[in-house]
Amino acid sequence: MKIEDYFKYRIQGGDIYVLPEDIFNELFDELSNLQQENKQLSGIIDKAINKLGIYADKMIDNGNAYAICVDLLHLLKEVE
Repeated sequence: MKIEDYFKYRIQGGDIYVLPEDIFNELFDELSNLQQENKQLSGIIDKAINKLGIYADKMIDNGNAYAICVDLLHLLKEVE
């Protein structure tokens, strides 16, 4: 649904919307799927952060590789 589609379900003069049950169920299912996908991606990001942290500790003597690992860690932590 697009934002414009919601106007046909708006009760006149208010901030209340009445959605047909099938549209509500579709939106609810989509929200549930997005929440599940977000949880999975969050787990993957956590694993990547942990691995990069381990690699960064091992590469501390190699300045360039260490800097790249640290930069990637900062990027991944911004996503959390």
